Amino acid sequence: MVSLHLLPISLGSIPFPRQESCYNLSLMANPGSIPRERQVLVHLHQINRRMDLESDRGKLIQFILDQAIALSRAERGFLIFKKPEGDGYDIPVARNIGLEVIDHPMFEVSRGIIDEAWKTGQPVVLDNAKKDEEFGTRSSVAILRLASVACLPLRRRSKTIGAFYLDNRNRSGLFQAEDMLVLELFADYASTAVRQSGSSAGASAELQDMEEENERLRRSNQELKGSLLVLSDRLKELEKGMGGPSN
Repeated sequence: MVSLHLLPISLGSIPFPRQESCYNLSLMANPGSIPRERQVLVHLHQINRRMDLESDRGKLIQFILDQAIALSRAERGFLIFKKPEGDGYDIPVARNIGLEVIDHPMFEVSRGIIDEAWKTGQPVVLDNAKKDEEFGTRSSVAILRLASVACLPLRRRSKTIGAFYLDNRNRSGLFQAEDMLVLELFADYASTAVRQSGSSAGASAELQDMEEENERLRRSNQELKGSLLVLSDRLKELEKGMGGPSN
């Protein structure tokens, strides 16, 4: 069985709030005193608390991706969303293990692997993408020289709202079953954080949509009233021409 490696939280440029400085104390100060499984749960709990405290969506998604890379020991990581118009993907953050930004990220991932994870709502895990029967013949896999790849969807109820795309071009078999269990649990936490971070913006957008719809209905009502007045005047003219209303 492959043992899980509990890695420190990769903060990058995102500082912890002062009141959360206890994260590296307590149980984590002496990890040898608690079982490995408990260490993993404590670590995930710390990450989850950090996500709950972050109100800036940009910093949040950067932090989430850094944690996914650290937990998986991936060489590179990409956080993927659908474009607002629904055609294609958007990758707002892409980084390597050194936390350096990856330029032109859409040219650094396999669209077919992302499509499969997004469509099925299930993780796609490849020990060696170049030799995989389904994906090995794809040009993107060959051009990018992909070895280990894991694409995990972020789910909201039965809908995919995003995905982690993690890879390593030099090492096969990186993502083992035990690691995937941790990553899937983290993906559940991350999907909740991403959804909540968008709730305020979503509420504002929904309110704006409602105001626009109300304005559209108001204009329609005014046009309808105007049409009814015109029709009423026309009927009166017709009645006059016919000698008044019949009794």
